[in-house]
Amino acid sequence: MEMNLTSKKELGIGLSAGEKHYRAFVGPPEKYDIVSAMQFNLLTFLGLREHHRLLDIGCGSLRVGRLLLPYLLPGNYFGIEPEEWLVKEGIKQLGDDLIELKLPSFLYRTDFPASEFGVVFDYAIAQSIFSHASQQQISQCLDQVKKCLAPHGILAATFISGDTDYDGTEWVYPGCVDYTEKTMAKLANASGLEFKIIDWPHPNGQTWSLFYHKDNNNEVPDPTYKLITDTRQQLPLIKVDQFIDEHNESVGSFDSMHLLGRKYILRGWSRNPITQRPSEKVIVTNENHQIISQTKIDVVREDVGQAYNSAEMNISGWEIYIDKKEIPSSTKRLFVYSYCDGILYKLYGEFEVKF
Repeated sequence: MEMNLTSKKELGIGLSAGEKHYRAFVGPPEKYDIVSAMQFNLLTFLGLREHHRLLDIGCGSLRVGRLLLPYLLPGNYFGIEPEEWLVKEGIKQLGDDLIELKLPSFLYRTDFPASEFGVVFDYAIAQSIFSHASQQQISQCLDQVKKCLAPHGILAATFISGDTDYDGTEWVYPGCVDYTEKTMAKLANASGLEFKIIDWPHPNGQTWSLFYHKDNNNEVPDPTYKLITDTRQQLPLIKVDQFIDEHNESVGSFDSMHLLGRKYILRGWSRNPITQRPSEKVIVTNENHQIISQTKIDVVREDVGQAYNSAEMNISGWEIYIDKKEIPSSTKRLFVYSYCDGILYKLYGEFEVKF
């Protein structure tokens, strides 16, 4: 169901990240809900239960807080946010009754004063904080978290993985900064913490990582996509008679490819050019037609259904995770094809591989 104009305005749809709106200020408004769910799902996968104490670093307008507050027992949600107006706007959206019932605590500071709450945290989360912070600021945050992180505790944080390191000293916003995995591990070690990259999706292509005490003897979960990739890639072997290498937008589109930890996530949609219905499956290859992976068509794409005025095309999307080690080292680019009775039709779009 399409939103009306009033709803879009209230939700900040169409505004740019960083604009002064409670949703837009913390990122693309169109992704506010999915970023919220992404964090909540990760935390519960890592073991968050209602009796645990959680620290939300850069809690903003309570993007994930709106899911965590109903879940956690009273007094167990703590947030740090320098922009006090954002938190107040978030509370306004949730209502005072929930706040009075759940008794969250907030500090409006820029220096990450986690230890000043005077409690020990089982979990902490810093979503899209290190993607704007200097190395000094990241170290300050890690130092503070270490002081009040339970022996079994975990900090889940995102950063933007790159080939170089931001060497400035200022907070960068709404722009972003990159860091290498080596530098992130070095900063963690300097604060006395272990550092671990995990495979968890992020709609903006950021990389999730975990920080925890070096003497943490509990097994830290690693939410890899092994089950997903095993299920999707263990399809019957295919017989290929012909590759049709002309890009054809009517066959479908290879929309995006993002690196998440050590895996690429590929997304798009596909249509059988013969039947005009969703394809049965798509095939991923490199420039030499080496087949790397395949997956079934099983993702909802209402935008495609609307474009073709076809209810069947609402389920025309695909999504697949590919570990770097599964890609031949000679590969420069990835391509996706619609599989139709032995003939592979190339989808519109291609992406470069970086090892």
